[in-house]
Amino acid sequence: IEIRPDGVFQTGDSTLLVEANLKGKGFNTVRAEPLAMTVHAQPSLILESGFGPNDACPGEEVTVQLSYRNEGHAHAHQVEVVNPLPPRTEFVSAAGKGIYDELTNAIRWKLDRVPVQGEGTFSAKLRLDTVYPDGYTTISNSATITATDCPIHLGPEQEIVVQAVPKLVLSLETDSDAIRPGETLPLTVYC
Repeated sequence: IEIRPDGVFQTGDSTLLVEANLKGKGFNTVRAEPLAMTVHAQPSLILESGFGPNDACPGEEVTVQLSYRNEGHAHAHQVEVVNPLPPRTEFVSAAGKGIYDELTNAIRWKLDRVPVQGEGTFSAKLRLDTVYPDGYTTISNSATITATDCPIHLGPEQEIVVQAVPKLVLSLETDSDAIRPGETLPLTVYC
């Protein structure tokens, strides 16, 4: 016989009492001595993130998308998600009651509780600096989630590439819309 304690437990240690009875025809009910088991229940907070668009230009807005869930067997209390701003970005806005903390240069979201199997999302808009070195610069973003009864969990690091390359526009202009074979067509090139 196998048993699996499943469901929601108080955070920490709980006692589970296992009892067994055997009944049948021709004999009295036989009872096993109850067995006390300790169940160690903890929340298990998972944080996933997105950062995009993958390719951006200086001065553009980018979006941070954070998804959290509790895969443990106990509710998580006093939950906090913290997303430090990546270098060369500035805060624009945060959905889901996110608060920008200028002192730590981070966005914070606070929840009283994330129940077992509970999940949700947060998002924020950031603006890239208007000046970057010529070429391509990789910007990384990461966030953490923690609770009073759960260790800190670092979400995966996400990257975007900022393209600080000249955008050339080429156009041609001429005074004539028709020519004869062998004639020279004067063109003006604009960049």
